[in-house]
Amino acid sequence: MNIDVFDTHVTTTTGKRLHFDVLLPPGKQQLASEYAREWLDSIGIRAEHIQQESCVYCHSQAADPD
Repeated sequence: MNIDVFDTHVTTTTGKRLHFDVLLPPGKQQLASEYAREWLDSIGIRAEHIQQESCVYCHSQAADPD
């Protein structure tokens, strides 16, 4: 099983910059921004803006099914 890794940068409403990876099944690039926003919301961080350009494809790698 492979995953695509998206290098993600966002700015919070308090001006802090965050860098994290979004992991998706191959061919789901259009979901990278949505998943980034959902994860940030789940940890209580409001991003000033998340645009598709801030979720840039980095590489693919093998993933452990678990």
